[in-house]
Amino acid sequence: MPFERTLVIMKPSIIKRGIESELFLWYRQTGLNIADVRIIHPNIRWWKDFYREHRKKSFFPKLIKFMTSGISLALVMEGENAVQAIRTLNGATDPKEAAEKTIRATFASDGKLPDNAVHGSANVKDAKRELDLIRQHRSYTHVR
Repeated sequence: MPFERTLVIMKPSIIKRGIESELFLWYRQTGLNIADVRIIHPNIRWWKDFYREHRKKSFFPKLIKFMTSGISLALVMEGENAVQAIRTLNGATDPKEAAEKTIRATFASDGKLPDNAVHGSANVKDAKRELDLIRQHRSYTHVR
């Protein structure tokens, strides 16, 4: 089993609701290591680059507006098959399609996109790109 690093972002609605500690417990239960935690509040340009694969989709403006609405928490998760472990725990992107006992089924505040509670890297290649963007982001607070 390959050792991997992946990114999780707890979106602004999770922070505004004050339930990030509950999600930390869920992520801890995966057996993966939480290698880094950062409080981030990127600007519009940064989020547009982060979500660039969605730029031509109809929901893109709404996603960017939502992600700039407040702070987020970025978690660097690492361990065996980390990308798939996080994707399984997070559940389907659309909370209405997420399996029971997944983060999105449990914590997405209104069940509508773009507020699906969390972001998780789609694959190892995306994880590397996203982790590089997080590392380069200047206005962050390293909390771990």
